[in-house]
Amino acid sequence: MVKVLVVDDEAYIRRGIIHKVKRLTDFVDEIEEAKNGEEAFHKINSFRPDIVITDIKMPGMNGLLLIEKSLEKNPFIKFIIISGYDDFEYARKAVRLGVFDYLLKPIVNDELKQALVSLKQKIQEERKNARLLGNWAENAEKDMIYKKNRIMESFCRWTGEIPGELLDKVLEYGSIQEDGYITGIQIEVLEQKNQYCLPGENGLYPFVVTNILEECLEKNGRCIGFYEESQNVKAGALVYHTYSIRRLEKELLAVRDKIMEISGLSVCFALGNPQRSLKAFPKSYREAGNALQQKMIYDTKGVITQEDYGLIQKNDYTISENDRRLLSHYLLFIAADQEKLTELGIKMIDDFYEKKVSYRNLKTAYLDLVITVLNEVKNRNNGQYREIYELDVEKIFEQCNSIEGLKKHFRGLIESIAQVTKTEDSDSSKGIIKEIEQRIHTEYFHDLKLSALANEYYINQSYLSTLFLQETGKNFIKYLTEVRLEKARELLETTQFSTSQVAEFVGYNDRSYFTSVFQKKMGVSPAEYRKKVKDEN
Repeated sequence: MVKVLVVDDEAYIRRGIIHKVKRLTDFVDEIEEAKNGEEAFHKINSFRPDIVITDIKMPGMNGLLLIEKSLEKNPFIKFIIISGYDDFEYARKAVRLGVFDYLLKPIVNDELKQALVSLKQKIQEERKNARLLGNWAENAEKDMIYKKNRIMESFCRWTGEIPGELLDKVLEYGSIQEDGYITGIQIEVLEQKNQYCLPGENGLYPFVVTNILEECLEKNGRCIGFYEESQNVKAGALVYHTYSIRRLEKELLAVRDKIMEISGLSVCFALGNPQRSLKAFPKSYREAGNALQQKMIYDTKGVITQEDYGLIQKNDYTISENDRRLLSHYLLFIAADQEKLTELGIKMIDDFYEKKVSYRNLKTAYLDLVITVLNEVKNRNNGQYREIYELDVEKIFEQCNSIEGLKKHFRGLIESIAQVTKTEDSDSSKGIIKEIEQRIHTEYFHDLKLSALANEYYINQSYLSTLFLQETGKNFIKYLTEVRLEKARELLETTQFSTSQVAEFVGYNDRSYFTSVFQKKMGVSPAEYRKKVKDEN
C-alpha cells in the first residue's frame, strides 16, 4: 500500500485533493495533510510518505524548497507539484529537482489518477528491487542470466556504501586485475528489426549483447555483468578492460555493428569515466546515464563518452523577448501565419541543438517554448479547449527521442491549435481591422501604408488586405482615400486654407495629385467645390 501527504495553504484545496485521492485509488491506505512547507517537512520525516502532492506557491517555505530539502534526506520520495502554466520559472526548477509530475489547477481527475497509478507502479518496482537485494541468495532464479541480471540491477542502482557481500557476488562473474579499468556502460535500443531478439523477451537480448561484448573485447576485457531494465529499451553493463577510453569506444562501435548484424537491433552506447575500483562502478554507471540522455542533442556516432558529454553547454537557453513577441503575434493570425509560427518554433529548436544545451536544459527550454504558445491560446479563449494546453512534458520526451522528434511534436501542436482556434482567429482579425479603421480616422494625415501596418501587426500583407476587404467592404486604399476626401471637404467648407494646405492637412504632399483624386471622386476640383458650397449658402 501507499502513503500520501497533501500540502497546500488552502484548506479547501487540501480537502478536495484528499477526497479525489480516496475516490480515484484503491491502493492509498494512509493520507496526511500539511498547511505549509515547514509543517510538511516535519511530517515527511515522521510520517514517511511515499508520495507528496504539494502546491508550489506557499508562504514561508515554498514547494520547491520543500522538495529540495526533503530529497536530501529522503531521496526515494516521489513528488507531484500543483501549478499553472504561468508558473514557468517554478516548473523549470521543479524539472531540475526531478519532480515526477505537475498538474494544472483545477486538477483533472484523470490526470491525478494517471500520475498516482504511475507512481504506484514505480514504488512497487523499487520495493521489489529492495526485497531482491535482501534475499538474493535465497530467492534468486536458477536461470543464470536472470540471476545475474537481478544482482547487476541492484549493483547499478546502488547509492552509498556498497555491502561487501554484494561486491563478492559481482566478483563471482569475473575477476579484476589492478592494471585494468571498470567502466559503466548504458545501452539504448534505437530501432528493433528482429521480433525474436527484443529487450525483455525470453533472455535472448542480454545473451546476444553479452556474448558479442566478450567476443569483441577478447583478451583485453570482458563483460562482467549485464543489467536489462524490465520492459524497457535500456540496459547496462559492467565492463572490465585494459583499453584506453578511445580504444574502448572504437571496440564498442564494432560491437554495435555486430549486434545489428546478428540481432537486427540498432543500439547506442554511453560510457562513464573509467574507474580503478569496483566500488566506484555505480558512479561510472550513473555518469553513463547522464551521457546517454544527450543522444538527442549530441549528434552521436553510436558511442557517447564523458568527453562528448563535456562538450554540452551547462548554460540555460532562454527565449528572447523578440521571439516571444513574434510567437504572440503569429498566433493572432494563425490561419495565415501558421507556417511562419511553425518555422519560428523549428528555428528555436535548431538553436537548442546548435548551442549544445544539456538534456535537462533542453527539456526546460522546450517546455518554455510550448508554454509560451499555450499561454497565448489559453489567454485568448478564456481557458476553453483544455485538451490543447494540457501538457505532459515527460511523455513528450519519452516519445521524442531526437531533435527531429521535438520538431515533429511542435508541428503537430501548432496544427492542433490551428484546427480548433479558427473562430478565435476570426474574432481577433475583426479586432485588428477595427483598430486599423480607428487609426485611419485619427491618423489619415500621416503616410499610412498597408505594408507598414502589416509589419506593425506581424501579419502577412496580402492576408491583411483580404481581411480588410472582407470586414469593411472596401480595399485599404479606397477606404483611406474616402476618409481623407471627407476631411478635405470639411476643410474646404469651413476654412480659408488654400488647396495646397488642405492637401497637406489630409495626407497629400502633392497638390496636383490631390486635385486629381478629389476631382475624380467629387466631379469638380477643390476650388470649384468650395465655390459651389459658397454659392449654395
